[in-house]
Amino acid sequence: MKNIPSSIYKYFNNVGFRDRFINAGEVYFNSLSYFLSCEDKSRRDNTENANLYKPANGLQITKLHSQQTFTDARTLISTIKNPNRVFVYCTSNELSEVLFKRFSATTCVEIFNLPEFQKRLQKSLKNRARLGIIKNTTLLNGSVDYYNSENEPDTRHAWPDQIIMAKQSNPFSVEKEYRFAFAKDKNAFDVNNVDYSLGAEVQPFMGQHTHQVLHLGNLSDICKVVL
Repeated sequence: MKNIPSSIYKYFNNVGFRDRFINAGEVYFNSLSYFLSCEDKSRRDNTENANLYKPANGLQITKLHSQQTFTDARTLISTIKNPNRVFVYCTSNELSEVLFKRFSATTCVEIFNLPEFQKRLQKSLKNRARLGIIKNTTLLNGSVDYYNSENEPDTRHAWPDQIIMAKQSNPFSVEKEYRFAFAKDKNAFDVNNVDYSLGAEVQPFMGQHTHQVLHLGNLSDICKVVL
């Protein structure tokens, strides 16, 4: 079981966004597809919706009928379906000047009551479900798992929720991300709800991206400006 941090930090590059977060509880979730094609290089990750497995000695593949085995040098890629319908909110476990510069931030907020913040996010999701805006009230949250694509992924390749909560160590582990995520579709996180492919690299995403804004009400009782 992962340790729950005492505080998490949200870096903002706009004071107005920060104030709307604190005073109105405006939490801006971007779709996974936003990060696949984001113009901001510090935010872009063309593997955001994918798990990559490329062992150093190649993939060991067995033909189903003949049981013949061979080695394939390509990467096994499993990708989440409909990345424009899964939404994430990114924070960090760490307050540092390095991240302040990395995110081109102008200010930072500490959320010092994480259980209460999660509770209010969950309440907002349930309200949206009652209004028919979403069909899935599952809120994923936790510290992101950083992995090396050479290492065995265990079950992560087949589970969309595990893919969402994991990123490649290089170059992202420095961010020490704590992430929140939800989906619009009822079965979005079901096992094997992914597409598999073999390739040299992930293909560029050509679709659109969207966002969802949750309004939690004033958050000044559970957060404060620290930079």
